[in-house]
Amino acid sequence: MARIQLATRKQIGSVVTLLVSGKASREDAQAFIDRFKDVPSVKKRRKQEPATDPNLVVFWDERYPGKGEAIMEILRPFYGWKPERKPALPDLEERAKAAIFWRDIKDVRVFDDPISLRASLEDSLWDSLWDSLRTSLWTSLWTSLWASLFCPLGFIIMDKLEEAAKFKPLHDFWLVGNFPVGFDEEGNLLVLVAPTT
Repeated sequence: MARIQLATRKQIGSVVTLLVSGKASREDAQAFIDRFKDVPSVKKRRKQEPATDPNLVVFWDERYPGKGEAIMEILRPFYGWKPERKPALPDLEERAKAAIFWRDIKDVRVFDDPISLRASLEDSLWDSLWDSLRTSLWTSLWTSLWASLFCPLGFIIMDKLEEAAKFKPLHDFWLVGNFPVGFDEEGNLLVLVAPTT
């Protein structure tokens, strides 16, 4: 009988790390996922535990007791979410300066062309240590979003709910289709939006 191989957490983490760093393509990562998605035990678990909101709260509660609902307050809007660029918000600059609360913003520059934005990108949204990403705007976008999710989750785990709540205005930018990518060398925030028609 053929041995059924299951992906370990370490293997999955390695693929995520490679994908975030830009060293693995999305196609390679999807091939890895496809390799394990039809394993009978995985299919059975998916069937028994659909990713409904209550099950996700339980999932997080099992890992961080008593914090499942608070974690889902952060993650809930992004389950099933598909990024789609939208035209720039009319009050984008004012909202951006409030949302990026940990860093001074000189000005806000809006781009509807990813290539032009990438040419201007000096640092990621967080700092240059997070950013090996000027070569891959796609990777830069996802790394910025994931970092913006991990930070408030860390505060929730430390029972600092007020600190976690400060990230909501930043997440709202992603949800409305205005993507804050990073900064140019002059300290201007670069935001990727949809072209206006």
